Formats: sequence, structure tokens, C-alpha cells
Amino acid sequence: MVKKELNAQELNQAEMLWIKTVQTASFGKELEYLQSKRGTFPPVYVTPGNLFLDDKQVNRCKGRVSSAPLSHEESKNPILLPSKHPLTNLIIQDVHSKIKHSGIKDTLTTIRQRFWVPRGREVKKQIFKKSVPSIKE
Repeated sequence: MVKKELNAQELNQAEMLWIKTVQTASFGKELEYLQSKRGTFPPVYVTPGNLFLDDKQVNRCKGRVSSAPLSHEESKNPILLPSKHPLTNLIIQDVHSKIKHSGIKDTLTTIRQRFWVPRGREVKKQIFKKSVPSIKE
């Protein structure tokens, strides 16, 4: 018997698999460095982003918000996504449509609740220059 619908756990597992795959392809040196903790100089994003691997081996950023009293752990330590990757573009487009095309600022605020995209504002602008303009943009 073939299942027609995925449950929430299966969707979360699939999302994590995509994220890990994208991170491995885009941040291979950073992942290698964080796993081994060896080498003389950390790769590009390790020090400024204060990167670490979580218990699922997902690359996350630790910043000023990590010590804030927030209830949502992902907001404290967002997942690092590459700025130039189709998955990042899809996430941005999905969030933009879910918040009813509210504009760059609202889209970035919503994305940053879970993800950190280097040069996020620039990436968002590039994606939506090619599409129909939003009301507030």
C-alpha cells in the first residue's frame, strides 16, 4: 500500500535532509573544520558567523540573540543557508508568499526566525526583480 500524504515528522526529516545536502555542497570546508576542529585558519564563515554543529550535524549560527530569553530555539541559533542556491531561493519565495507579499523587510524577518542567509536582503531583491513586484516593494 502506497502512502499518499506525508506526516509532519516525515516532512521535517525531508527538510533536514535537503538542508544537510545543501550545506555539505556549499559549506564543505566549514563542516570539515567544525567536525575535526583542526587546521590553522578557520574557513570563511566559521569565525564571523560563530558557526557550530547541532546534535543533528546541521550548521548553525550563534550570535547575540543566542542568550536572549526566546522560547523558539531555532530563532536563537538559525540554520546557515548559502545565498546562491536554488533551495534558498525556494525558501525565500515560499516565505514571501506565505506572508502575503508583504515586502523585503517582513520576508527577511520571517526567514531569519529559522535561517541565516548571508547577504539576505541582496538575495531577496535579486529573486524578486525577476518576478512580479509586490505591493509594498
